[in-house]
Amino acid sequence: MNRWYILAPAFLSALALVLFSDAPGATAEVVSAVRGHASPAPPVRPAGSAPAASLPRLMDRQSLFPASSTPDVRSDLFAGRDWSPPPAPAESAASEPEAPTFPFEYIGKKREAGAWEVFLAKDESTFVLKEGQVAEQVYQVVRIAPPNLTMVYLPMNHTYTVPIGEAE
Repeated sequence: MNRWYILAPAFLSALALVLFSDAPGATAEVVSAVRGHASPAPPVRPAGSAPAASLPRLMDRQSLFPASSTPDVRSDLFAGRDWSPPPAPAESAASEPEAPTFPFEYIGKKREAGAWEVFLAKDESTFVLKEGQVAEQVYQVVRIAPPNLTMVYLPMNHTYTVPIGEAE
């Protein structure tokens, strides 16, 4: 019941505004408050005449803000936005993939019947390799010439040079 004391005067005020307001087609006149004197109306310029030389020329909005640079936000005000960062450029696809790091650990070398053998370890396995032999079907021994061992990763033809110490 208490809300009727608030709603009834608000409703009656709105009804009075509707009934006693000016007609929709009526025009109103602009009035300025300058101590009882009406301001003179600005001079009306003919439609085709040029503006006065002392006034700066206004620039067209389309020349200042082209339509392509400012999207119309009002067209889709409540559209969903994706604030996640853009995906990284696909550099890895353009560049060659890298060969894996050398997976073996050098243990030692031995000269047997005039040819060098190297001992390499990986995890729990030990490999005894001579020149030309392949380990794990992808690493081939190219050359054993102390102080270096040269191996090739066959899928990518990547060469590894491992220091093995001087010949004894």
